[in-house]
Amino acid sequence: MTPTARPPELDPEAIYCAADQKRRGLRISWREAATQAHLFSTHVFTNLGRGSLPDVHNLNKVLLWIGLTDLRTWHKKQTP
Repeated sequence: MTPTARPPELDPEAIYCAADQKRRGLRISWREAATQAHLFSTHVFTNLGRGSLPDVHNLNKVLLWIGLTDLRTWHKKQTP
């Protein structure tokens, strides 16, 4: 990456979809998903669904709960 290049942005909607897929597979509520992910509230998932990334600590908890920690998977497609 060159000094002037911006790092790729994470895609909150893709992260939300992965969390929803896991939640549905486990047949649990968003509240239970938040509990399993060690989140204080379901708002983290709500905000992801609305396109907003949580703070780094909650983002890490969500990614660990989903089971994917390779952030390259969650980059938005960059347009030239």
